[in-house]
This record gives sequence, structure tokens and C-alpha cells, in this order.
Amino acid sequence: MSFIRNNLVAIIIFALCIGGFFVYQNNFSSSPSDTRVSTVASSTPPGADLLVSLADLRAVNLDPGLFADPVFASLVDFGTVLPQPPSIGRGDPFAPLSGESVSSGSSVPAANISTNAPPSIAPTTKKK
Repeated sequence: MSFIRNNLVAIIIFALCIGGFFVYQNNFSSSPSDTRVSTVASSTPPGADLLVSLADLRAVNLDPGLFADPVFASLVDFGTVLPQPPSIGRGDPFAPLSGESVSSGSSVPAANISTNAPPSIAPTTKKK
């Protein structure tokens, strides 16, 4: 009896772990033979419900006299007109800026490259 009394907390934690494992296995783990989900091969092609809805809409006939009714003419639209967003940026971002001229050649100036000359470094003056 003293063993159970001394280790009561450990026994309770162990029992809770075992119980949690069984709850997890029964409710949350997915097995290949899961019977809750069944797949049934359907003989209807995808989009068949859309075709049925389209056929139902084609069967609807509207009476043109409805639009001449004074009650219909007295209806008021309380909708809100959405403002157009301001145009951002340029229409053609690759077009030259106004005032620039377009040259037919390369826009990068050619560099004077000499293989024997060291790179030129501008002298700096030291302040004393």
C-alpha cells in the first residue's frame, strides 16, 4: 500500500498518457482502412450540375410587361458609386522620360580599357 501511496502522482500521469494515446489513435490518426470516408465512382462527368442549372435558367421566361409596370419604374437604386482609383505610374514604364532623346546606339559610354595601365585613382589631400 505504501508503494501506491508514494507513487500516486506517477501512476495517475501514466494512466492519463495511456488514455490519451488511445483517444488519439481512435479519433485523430488516419489509417488506410478508414471507414468514415468512402469514395464512390460517379458516372456523371464533372460540371454536370452546372449544365443542369443552365438548363433550368433557359427555361425561365420573363414577361416584358414587368418593366413597363409603374411599380417597377418607381423603384429607386440606393447603391453607392465606387470612385475610380487614381492612375498610378506611367502608361509605358519603358518609354523614355520627357526631354530625353533616344539614341540608336548603346546608352552606356564605352570605357577606355588598357590592359597594361594601372587603374587611375584620384589623389586625395590630407588635412593637417
